Amino acid sequence: MLRRFADSYCTAGHALRDLIARGDWTAGAGLAHKLKGAAGTLALSEVARRAALIEQAFKSERASAEDWAGLQDALDAAVDAIRGVVGDPAEVAAPPLPAVIDVDAVSRLLQALLRALDTDSPDPAESSLAELTKVLPSDQLRSVRACVDGFDFRAAEVEVLRVAHALGIPLTPLERHNVD
Repeated sequence: MLRRFADSYCTAGHALRDLIARGDWTAGAGLAHKLKGAAGTLALSEVARRAALIEQAFKSERASAEDWAGLQDALDAAVDAIRGVVGDPAEVAAPPLPAVIDVDAVSRLLQALLRALDTDSPDPAESSLAELTKVLPSDQLRSVRACVDGFDFRAAEVEVLRVAHALGIPLTPLERHNVD
């Protein structure tokens, strides 16, 4: 459970920063709420406290870049502590990555996936995911696929941003076209 938390939420602060930049208050509040609950369940009180504060900031549509920094710092400390106890899965069983990733191609495919998710339909998203699995290990896309399978397209967008961040690929935020 600890490793799953570390793997799932290690970059949640960065994802929230991206959602602040996009002005996606609903997705930001949802991610912060999930983080608050998961952290609270694991008695990670500082993370849970900061997640609760940023959740309220998203709900009132006043979240700012300053809000996410302290949360990411608390997450980093918690994840470091967790990995100190259970180990870093990257050290244990890292999936083989392609020797060279075509960053431009992956960036275009991730951006296309964000546009597909914005349609709130699984078919375009599945098509984009199929293209991405040709250039990225399926492990890196597992969380995105789970969200698409669950018809949670806003959470899938957050996961796409997390994947991009983990790969060091900056994505251009999409302007919201669909209203939830």
